[in-house]
Amino acid sequence: MAFYGMHDAPGGVQLLNTFLNSEGLQLNVGDKKDFLVPWHFLNPFSEEALYRNGFLVNDGYKKDPDFKELKVVLKEANDLISESPINKKWVHGKNSNNFNSYINSIIESPKRLRQAYLAISMRLGDYIYIRGKKGILNQGWIFKINDPTDFKFVWLKNKSEGGACYRQFFTLEAVARVPEELYERLQARRASIWKLSANETDLLRNLIN
Repeated sequence: MAFYGMHDAPGGVQLLNTFLNSEGLQLNVGDKKDFLVPWHFLNPFSEEALYRNGFLVNDGYKKDPDFKELKVVLKEANDLISESPINKKWVHGKNSNNFNSYINSIIESPKRLRQAYLAISMRLGDYIYIRGKKGILNQGWIFKINDPTDFKFVWLKNKSEGGACYRQFFTLEAVARVPEELYERLQARRASIWKLSANETDLLRNLIN
């Protein structure tokens, strides 16, 4: 069992419905909700490539991978996809003439790639503390990982480009709301996702036992 922390703020913008259910009401313990995977880079083709190259094992994505090898596998897989007029839609970019720009921005950034891989390599029974940005959404909830490799690829309209592209989500189960006093004590990180310290883990573990 491991504990992770995460901000639900794509592009640095806090989502105000982070702790609401599909009906717009406050989450309850046991509710399940889809969250955007930080720095998402997977698609069905790259998943298959990672499996063939030993990054995906029986209980999930391999811990502590060789990131140089990971970059090579991802780049080759996505370069191949982008050559296909049918499949290149999976490698979305920031403009219609460069389908590989978004994926490359992850692959070429050690920080982003490590965070993105951390998000997909959690295990069954791990927990993730999702924290709202202070002054915008002063709340935190603990969620449980029930299926670490069951990602949803959702097609969404891109208002700035006038087209559509996919976003990768995982489904998490609400376990406990973090008391306000503890929310104030827990350190906010600049990263999108991170592994919690032993002390932070102990504080949150008390809420689920």
